[in-house]
Amino acid sequence: MPFTTLALNDYYLELAKGNIPRHSSIAKFGEKPDIVSGFETIWDGLGVYVVPTQARFHNVASSLAADAGEVISSGTAAGGGVNSLVDSAGTFQTDNVAVEDLILNDERVEIGEVSSVISETEVQIIRSMRSPASGLDGVGHVDGDAYRIVRDTSTGASVLYIDGLSPVFLQQREFVLMNGTNDVVTGKSYVRQFRGRVFASAATAAVGTITSTTIGEAVESISLQIIDGNNQTLMAIYTIPGNLLGLVTRWWGSMSKKQSATSTLKLRFGQLNHIGYIEQLRSIQSVGSSSFDHEFSVATLLPGGADIWMEADADAASVGVSGGFDVVLYERPPVRGPS
Repeated sequence: MPFTTLALNDYYLELAKGNIPRHSSIAKFGEKPDIVSGFETIWDGLGVYVVPTQARFHNVASSLAADAGEVISSGTAAGGGVNSLVDSAGTFQTDNVAVEDLILNDERVEIGEVSSVISETEVQIIRSMRSPASGLDGVGHVDGDAYRIVRDTSTGASVLYIDGLSPVFLQQREFVLMNGTNDVVTGKSYVRQFRGRVFASAATAAVGTITSTTIGEAVESISLQIIDGNNQTLMAIYTIPGNLLGLVTRWWGSMSKKQSATSTLKLRFGQLNHIGYIEQLRSIQSVGSSSFDHEFSVATLLPGGADIWMEADADAASVGVSGGFDVVLYERPPVRGPS
């Protein structure tokens, strides 16, 4: 059935299944645990969120040494798919690769865990190689893919996954191997970073606050931050990739640390660090309505490169606010030439 004839609920269901060509979606949400002064961006860091003035490499580090990992084995895959890794030149047994070690496919930015070591040249994978963002099955190992097998060196997280935009505003992702409080430079430069998640080879989690900080700015700024215990960013910030269009379909907000206070939330579109237009605003309060959820009857269309973010204020100290928004993404229609 063509998606144009689907009921709205059916459309969203088929969209989530990946059954509508050239369409995808993203849900962004965040929390400002403690609003200090004026309007602040809803994200894990302090104050107003600042983006780089141009694409920058970033320094990744934790506040504690326990967030660290090491490469046990690496090479180029000869194949294997989603359930195994085959490297004809591998030395998995010699390298002492073990069950639950993390497998990072750096070519496709997919992650898995070792379930067994079959031989020097093959390991089996628990469940499958999967997307670090959604947890869904990926493509798996294909001949020529670069990979790393890594292990925690302490009690914290060993790998940070970063999702953001390249210098030309196209989506790009990577894995960064943590080295505790020491800076590790990203392998790619980013004009935006809008999601981060940590991974570990054992039943652990990040024990420090993890940051990704710009290199080369006149004033360094944090592009993403993961607070101890969250294991991922909580940032109500997103940028439409340059090759896509975005439809904002919903936004919501609530008090997450309720005080005797009133807070105003703003949904903004435009350019971070430049001009941001208020699409809508709502007020919430501890006495009365402390939350809202608004679905647009007509979705707002945004071009590639447009920033979307939320901000909030409070008229009392120690107020926490959370919020988020949903965006349907689709490929730009082809430009037709003269007939």
